[in-house]
Amino acid sequence: MKRLLVLMLLPLAVFAQKRPPIKFGNVSMEEMNMTVYEKDSSAIAVKLFDIGESSVNGIKSTYKRHTRIKILKEEGLQYGSVVVPFFSLSSFFGDVGTFTGLKAVTYNLDNGRMVESKLESQGKFKEEFVDGIRVIRFALPQVKVGSVIEYQYEVQMKMFFELRSWDFQDLIPCRWSEYQVHISNVCDYRIVFRGYLVPSVNEKKDGFCEGLNSAEARTLNINPDHLDDFKPCVNYRWAMADVPAFKEEPFISSRKNYISSVSFDLASIDYPGGVPRIVYMSSWGDVREKYLDEIFKADWHNLDVKTNTRRTEFLEKKAQEVVAGLSHPDEKVKAIYHYVKENLEWAGYYSTYLARDPKKVWEEKKGSSGDVNLLLLSMLRYAGLPADPVLISTRSNGFVREMVPVRSQFNNVVVISDYKGKKKILDATDRYLPIEYIPLACLNGIGFQPTDKAFQWVNLLDAPKSRKSVTMDVYFSDDNTLKGTFTSSSTGYYARDVREAVRKSGMVKHLDNVFKGKTVTIADTVMENLDKLDDPLKETYKLELADIAQSGGDVIYLDPILFTRRESNPFVQLQRTYPVDFSYPQEIAFMMKLKLPENYTVDELPAPKVSMLPENAGRFVYSSSVADGAVTIMSQFVINKVLFSQDEYDALREFYNIMLAKHNEQLVLKRK
Repeated sequence: MKRLLVLMLLPLAVFAQKRPPIKFGNVSMEEMNMTVYEKDSSAIAVKLFDIGESSVNGIKSTYKRHTRIKILKEEGLQYGSVVVPFFSLSSFFGDVGTFTGLKAVTYNLDNGRMVESKLESQGKFKEEFVDGIRVIRFALPQVKVGSVIEYQYEVQMKMFFELRSWDFQDLIPCRWSEYQVHISNVCDYRIVFRGYLVPSVNEKKDGFCEGLNSAEARTLNINPDHLDDFKPCVNYRWAMADVPAFKEEPFISSRKNYISSVSFDLASIDYPGGVPRIVYMSSWGDVREKYLDEIFKADWHNLDVKTNTRRTEFLEKKAQEVVAGLSHPDEKVKAIYHYVKENLEWAGYYSTYLARDPKKVWEEKKGSSGDVNLLLLSMLRYAGLPADPVLISTRSNGFVREMVPVRSQFNNVVVISDYKGKKKILDATDRYLPIEYIPLACLNGIGFQPTDKAFQWVNLLDAPKSRKSVTMDVYFSDDNTLKGTFTSSSTGYYARDVREAVRKSGMVKHLDNVFKGKTVTIADTVMENLDKLDDPLKETYKLELADIAQSGGDVIYLDPILFTRRESNPFVQLQRTYPVDFSYPQEIAFMMKLKLPENYTVDELPAPKVSMLPENAGRFVYSSSVADGAVTIMSQFVINKVLFSQDEYDALREFYNIMLAKHNEQLVLKRK
């Protein structure tokens, strides 16, 4: 059966190394005496090996794992607590999964003798939910710096064709990472590699697997004569040696996009004996059709079918009430958007569908992203406005792969409609964002828009520029305290963060954050448009800043960029491994107008400077002037481009260095 192997982001290679001995409990004294990992002295722990094995036979899947880790530093103790995603569906389909074969041992040295501490049966593991997923959690005993821990387990799923992905790379290095996969020929999976490391072992062999037993065949109505048809399989084996730790870098979208891994998407199952072929993945057109059938099959959601009058009248009435008296389509879109946002609270989890009666959602005033945004979609349509769903993958969920047409890639849904003369993505889950912005978590490449007749891909990174500007008009008092007016104006994501901080923590906490590290006295505070999300948020304060300037004899020294100042360059590495992702276009500006003290003149004034990134991707402007007894200093930082490749890293790093150098220059005043 045809299988598609997709390789992504594989420019770097790790070199082959002999497979270490893999036997539970066979821990060497070399492993026990290790104090530093020779290939990464900063490692808090190192996986001595990490071995996984999965098999799928057409009715069940089995996943086994065997891991051994050396704890090198206090921070590495966290690896003594293990969480295994289980994905149990027992609450819906009965007992379809089992977690068995758990062995977990901690090895320590006691006067040169190796001592074993086994995980006792009464505390072996517990099941719980984390972010809506059932997981198995267990903690190894007596784990301390210097310990070697080892565990193995098996997860078996019945009537569930999940083939587990495998991360060759982790936040700690690994001497040997290996994954073996056995796929029955009745199953067709698409195999996708991600990351920057190439397996040093890459094997594919035809063979025979376990197959089905008679009871399993009866479950599928398979004639016993065809049991042997499930045995032929393809055996894969991948391994990487001396895998480096995944190093987090500033401004990356999600480690899931770059960490070296292999994953599997089920395309189809072709059972023998006349059972119809089950297709899970064929084309994006099929994904479009099935999704629209699912979300519009309820009569309350379909404007052309109104047999369920209770649900239809409920939504239609609300929509008509909200837009009553409004004539322009933009006014209607805005009114419905704000109405949904003000009446529904996001429950904190994502979904791509609305599973409950919308009236129930309104009564509870809370729901998933699917609940909130699909009700927004319904009301827009009931008001006669064009609106379609857009399926997306959030940043933490990873990029969408266009070559793999499966809906499971998506974990969230937003809405697209017409607004201000163009197609606009709308999301009503964040009560602090203006209508033209979607939550940061949604800024992740492209979205899938299924329409009545076709589908198209939508750019999710087309966000308006977020701006923040701070202006100070100040003078020196007799004790060198700066007095005057502080004014701040912010839009987009900058304004969103302030609104959330003030609403959740209060004004005092917000001011503590704004003036953190400064000795300040605030006389008056004025905040405008706190609840007017589509208008700039404005803050005005009368203040006194002490300990800002240093004086020596007849000279005053002042760091003029008092706010919005860059303290350090986030790009410290000489080379960049991953693309730089700024999330959204942005602009930060600061201007200070300082009235000169009597009998003082400017002795040293920072020189103006302009730095541009290629193709107008970014701009830094620093200006200074003296006129009418006052000094004016201005700094403007602009990023117009969201994504920068590794090839553009050097220019970006130097761009920040230039800005930092200017921000560190002092203004020097001298007595006449």
